[in-house]
Amino acid sequence: MNEVLNYKINRIKNKYILKKKRLQELDEIIEKLSDKYSYVAIHNPEWLGVSSATKELFDNTLAIGEIYTEFEAEHIAKRLIKKNYKMIIFSAFMINWVPIVKTLKALNPEVEIKVIWHGSNALLSEPIDFEIFKRVLTLANEKQIDQIAFVKKTMADFYKEKGYNTFFLMNTVKLDKIPKKKKRTDKKVKIGMYYSGNRWVKNNFNQLSADSLIDNSVVDYVAINYQVEKFSEFLKLKLTGKKENMDRFKLLERIAQNDITFYVTFTECAPMVPLESFEVGVPCITGNNHHYWEGTELEKYLVVDKADNIFAIKEKALYCLEHKSEIMKLYKKWKKDYDKQVEKNIKEFLEEL
Repeated sequence: MNEVLNYKINRIKNKYILKKKRLQELDEIIEKLSDKYSYVAIHNPEWLGVSSATKELFDNTLAIGEIYTEFEAEHIAKRLIKKNYKMIIFSAFMINWVPIVKTLKALNPEVEIKVIWHGSNALLSEPIDFEIFKRVLTLANEKQIDQIAFVKKTMADFYKEKGYNTFFLMNTVKLDKIPKKKKRTDKKVKIGMYYSGNRWVKNNFNQLSADSLIDNSVVDYVAINYQVEKFSEFLKLKLTGKKENMDRFKLLERIAQNDITFYVTFTECAPMVPLESFEVGVPCITGNNHHYWEGTELEKYLVVDKADNIFAIKEKALYCLEHKSEIMKLYKKWKKDYDKQVEKNIKEFLEEL
């Protein structure tokens, strides 16, 4: 009996210690936030693309992962209110962040809550995406969220027409440090595929099929999973890479060693991979589902109109490789003008409603 009682007591103690430790960690993270900004942008560090996008756009960011209890959520909200932020931005959203929003508004109805939605309506076929977006729209209907920013212009336009307060937010990439490109002596066509995971929207298997049709090609893939590895074996396609995700700069170092990057997805908003690739000197072909390069000469070199067509992907890749030098010149000019637009766009977004 004493052993059972001791076991129960130890469980309670451990739970309390872990809870206390977790809250202390949250306090330390929040306390380190800068006081010179009137806002903070919250993101989930496990969502790599979203985290990169958030850090590129905002100077004051807070990485918070999954929240397991309402007590934690309320604790975070109280600490943020104590910091006197006028605007709190949620870059993407997690189901268990709802209590943070509700507590923030309960403590200070004047604080502005903005959510950045990085997805499109096409992704609502995925149960988790639908559940999260349902909560975002519900909070907006309840006036708990003041504005929803979309990184896809048509999404911002559509939901504005449906009566929501929306904003079109433009992603960009600016690298403080550019990885060095190593000298190569091989004759391989090195193709990069990154951040694709295993979701159907990323169109992995059509892209791998197109890769296999390019003579002397080798694909560098992060992160490799069983399906990708097995499928590449069937295609007799040489594969390099890692089976786990990597630190951003280490990944950029890999990208820089390639000839071309593939990111020909079925649905997209404002993807980071194409811009990251170009910033390290490697052109990237994409699907026709984002606003980059619309109406410019780059569109004909980089955008695949038929993402579900293996041969269309292959032909666009070869066309891109043939005109690589010209494409890089056009990109640098485009990026300079684009970043001026982004700077203005961010200032407008951070203005109080």
